[in-house]
Amino acid sequence: MLDSYLMCALQKTNLALTNLNQWFYINQLVLNITKTNVIKFKPKTTAHVPLDIYCKDNVIEEVKSTEFLGMHIKNYMNWKNHVGQILPKLSTACFSIRNLIHSLNPDFLCMVYFAYTHSVFQYGIIFWGNSTHVHQLFKLQKRVVRVLSGVGLRSSCRSLLES
Repeated sequence: MLDSYLMCALQKTNLALTNLNQWFYINQLVLNITKTNVIKFKPKTTAHVPLDIYCKDNVIEEVKSTEFLGMHIKNYMNWKNHVGQILPKLSTACFSIRNLIHSLNPDFLCMVYFAYTHSVFQYGIIFWGNSTHVHQLFKLQKRVVRVLSGVGLRSSCRSLLES
């Protein structure tokens, strides 16, 4: 039964891709097959069944992880890659804010924070915010808030965020 379900799903996927490719052609657009990937979301314990999805007689590569709209997605959705990509960006922003604290007034520092830290942190958080790997990001965000507020490393951020 699983094989028939999989075959039906593959047929429907290939048909949808053919229709999509026709739409692209009619609208004078081109689907770049070399940049197109297939990712199958599944639990870690599920056995791998290869997908053969075709477009213009080319097999589209099946990948275990990919980048989509700036978010790094793994086939079993653990978000470790994505958090690993965000962490250096936020760490660099924290370092920059720490170096600018003595030369900019607080309003400009807040602008720098929202431009370089908050925007990166908030992008896609609805998807990856419940991940088990986000504690590192939250610690880094707290560190930036403490630097902006001029308080010590052990101070609570709760009262700082409310004001």
